[in-house]
Amino acid sequence: MNTPPSLKKWLERPWVADSSVFLLYTLLSVVFTWPLATGLAEMAPAHFDPPFTAWRLGWIAHQIGQPGHLFDGNIFWPERRTLAYSDAVLLQGVLGAPFAALGVNPNAIANALILLAITTSAFFAYLLAARLTGHRGAAIVAGMVFAFSSYRRVHLPHLELQWAQWMPLAFWAWHRLLDTGRMRDGLLCAGAVLLQLLSSLYYAVFLAIGLAVVGAATLIARRGRLAGPALVGLCAGAVIAAGVAMTYAKPYAYARARVGERSIQETTRYSATPASFLTVSPDSVVYRAILPHEGEGETELFPGVTPVVLAGAALVPPTTATTSERP
Repeated sequence: MNTPPSLKKWLERPWVADSSVFLLYTLLSVVFTWPLATGLAEMAPAHFDPPFTAWRLGWIAHQIGQPGHLFDGNIFWPERRTLAYSDAVLLQGVLGAPFAALGVNPNAIANALILLAITTSAFFAYLLAARLTGHRGAAIVAGMVFAFSSYRRVHLPHLELQWAQWMPLAFWAWHRLLDTGRMRDGLLCAGAVLLQLLSSLYYAVFLAIGLAVVGAATLIARRGRLAGPALVGLCAGAVIAAGVAMTYAKPYAYARARVGERSIQETTRYSATPASFLTVSPDSVVYRAILPHEGEGETELFPGVTPVVLAGAALVPPTTATTSERP
């Protein structure tokens, strides 16, 4: 059966293909977290963090009209700035606030935000890979590897550790600004860093280090050539992000002065070692019989054989040159 030319032309439009990929990732997110979608309000991963996350989201929604006291959580009274005893998940709280105002259960909001984070993580990784490789099929696989790893499954109880989507978006914007020289791409790159900071403090640190390394390497490769508008947008966005970061850091500095830092023993316990990358979760059906699985969730980092093999294959120089329009 031949496809009508008009339908074929419509299907070949980039936004149609990208929308289809987004729908695919949405479906995979539901499958990956199953049966979470069957009971967003009632179900949660078996861990003590989901109730804490529901409280964080509920508190931000309750206190959003009084930003001066946003971090004065109603725990550990009479201490102040108690929301800063953990990652505040401020962006997620702001996004969930309108739904909380409508009476939606905070646990349902948290679960919906987890599904959203996994889907958008896959999609933004797909956009980045598509831009770098020019191959849509490879990009789809890259999005799946980034968003649906065993690490993600282990950390379903931790909302902030699912919100990694701004990292590939920042790198995507960085490569765009190098190619286009547009101011808006510079602003988008800095904005993605800011969104990552407000979503997960841990990942913001990782992103800052990664951008510094990749940024330096790509600028060296391009002999320092960076268009003026892109530089202006990047610097303007960086100034705004730095200002927000300084304000955001104040309650954490206060909390640090009051309760101190993690002990060396606790830091060591949750720090990865080379062996961590050969350790899997006990829930791993494929690898638990052949690899150790007595680590913490933070130290069960084996990515699976398939991503490693594909990464190795990507290092092999191509035998033929192909071109493809990059999104």
